[in-house]
Amino acid sequence: MAITLLARQASADRPFGLALYASTRAGELAATGWPEAVKQAFLGQQFDLREAHYARVYPAAKDWWVMEDSTRVGRLLMAEDPDGHTVVDFALLPQTHGRGIGTQLLCRLQAQASHLGVPVHLHVAADNPGAMRLYMRLGFRFVGDDDRDQLYRAMCWRPEELVAV
Repeated sequence: MAITLLARQASADRPFGLALYASTRAGELAATGWPEAVKQAFLGQQFDLREAHYARVYPAAKDWWVMEDSTRVGRLLMAEDPDGHTVVDFALLPQTHGRGIGTQLLCRLQAQASHLGVPVHLHVAADNPGAMRLYMRLGFRFVGDDDRDQLYRAMCWRPEELVAV
């Protein structure tokens, strides 16, 4: 399995981007009882708002599709600056979880950050224990408030915390 990154073309790639986004919200929306048409309209609006926010707040971010061989399986949006790297968005299709794709990409990112001597920052959804375990296994630590009632928790990895996987 070859894992690569392919530059994302936002407008041409909207259908896959929206499907990937929808996969990250499936559990949450299942509990609403909304008709499918309402769910789809909501997802479309939320996706477009999120993309506009990312473009405004992180205009120079690198936006890639995660490729497994020649198939799109996820997205990595990363902002780089002299103070560190920020993983703005990292999502993989549910059927690819547990196959080492996230580990492989994050280890590459850590190696690059280590070479530059900068930390890697990210936020993880509080209701995503699988992602939290992955990040902690790779040496990311929670930072800031320890308020477990937050929707997202800030995490940081520093080069001196490089771990062997």
